[in-house]
Amino acid sequence: MKEKKVSWLELFFDLVFVTTVSLITRILVNADHHPDQVHLYFGEFLLTVFPMFWLWAGQTMFFNRYSDEISHPTIFMLLQMFCLILMTVHITFDFDNTTYHIFLISYLGFRALTIMQYVLAGRRRLDDARCRTASVLSRLFTAGAIITASSIFFSGSWRYTIMYAGIFADIVSPLFFRRSLKYTPVNLPHLSERLGSFVLIAFGESLVSITNILSESGDSYYAMAFAAASFLLISLMWTSYFHDFENTLDRHVETNGQLILYSHFLILAAIMILAANLHLLFADELPRHTLIDFLFGSAAVFFVLKHGVFYHHRQSGLDPGVKKAAVILAFMLVLYSVDVLLAPPIIVSVFLLSLCFAMEVTGPRVFHFREKMAA
Repeated sequence: MKEKKVSWLELFFDLVFVTTVSLITRILVNADHHPDQVHLYFGEFLLTVFPMFWLWAGQTMFFNRYSDEISHPTIFMLLQMFCLILMTVHITFDFDNTTYHIFLISYLGFRALTIMQYVLAGRRRLDDARCRTASVLSRLFTAGAIITASSIFFSGSWRYTIMYAGIFADIVSPLFFRRSLKYTPVNLPHLSERLGSFVLIAFGESLVSITNILSESGDSYYAMAFAAASFLLISLMWTSYFHDFENTLDRHVETNGQLILYSHFLILAAIMILAANLHLLFADELPRHTLIDFLFGSAAVFFVLKHGVFYHHRQSGLDPGVKKAAVILAFMLVLYSVDVLLAPPIIVSVFLLSLCFAMEVTGPRVFHFREKMAA
């Protein structure tokens, strides 16, 4: 497959999502002031992170397949960026009429610009499969947008139920056409780099959390020790992901891109939850079992999905190292159980989790070339 470079326009497009990721992560951080409402803050986090990522994914997937088939993509993407800015400002725990309407209009405006691009691409003189894919996706996304827009005719909880029903229909509907999408494979090198860029944004929020801990705690030795342990964990997770990204991923395989895309929904959510949880762990105001569940749970989701994605898209001739991955996951479960039983200091919990990723990135690699082993 021909290499497709990530453009400066796409990198500029990503900048606005840096702010959005930061604000959404702050939703969970605010839960330390309301320990009895943690589940509500976690629910709001999920209800904002998925639409946000889907907006990014929708435009990214269009650009991946059809960037050469549409005139003036800069205009579309700049308008989308402004829609996201408006949407981000009005993400709140308690919607009122004003914030709800601006949030809804901003979301629909962003999606309408993506749909419009698919419609324009579908009318170009493309080969039948590419034209048909553009037309199918434009109709699916239009149906989802209509359901979301119809929420304006409702009030109370029904308003938000209908709004998010349309959003999730928008997200899920392409999965029912995965066979058709095989005829218009994505440019995997480009898509993987775009996803890697978003993963970096999420990891960057973890570094912001560590910096905030230090800035808010002055010259506390405990704060510096906790920051060091947290930085070690984030660094090992970053190494774990991007080592496999560089050395495992087969960038020439043909795929509709759905597995790698949808898996990254949860990979990114897990990293963002971990970023928020670092701040919550240091504050230590929530119940300990909640903090530990978030810590080990987000790390486990990240670990399992990362291995699943790279296992499925691995280069030919690579040993997937499933046994070692299973051992590490089992070790993570053992450490979680020990932590729950013994309740060591929080900083020890962070360090114990770091050991799991240290096992992966040091010593024998998880993936090996069979021909090298045979030699």
